[in-house]
Amino acid sequence: MTHETTISHLKSHLSAVLDLVKGGNTLVVTDHGRPVAQISPYAAGDVERTLVGLVRRGLIRPAKKELDVSRLHPELAPDPGGVALHTLLDERQTGR
Repeated sequence: MTHETTISHLKSHLSAVLDLVKGGNTLVVTDHGRPVAQISPYAAGDVERTLVGLVRRGLIRPAKKELDVSRLHPELAPDPGGVALHTLLDERQTGR
């Protein structure tokens, strides 16, 4: 079931609100009547699908060294001189 609460009520009654969520309810937090956040029950199965969960289960191993993305995607290589930025700005100014 979905419930609604204000930010001030959430701040004042956090423990009670979390008990409501622990019970399986979803909570929409509003600011002046507009929804700004949603708090929903934590699904333990979600953690196991994260990289950390996969490492813990021994299904994957962390990399021993950082991946050089520029080898896979040369367009993502570092641009220390800002050449790409200057080229882009020139194209925008000249309309080329």
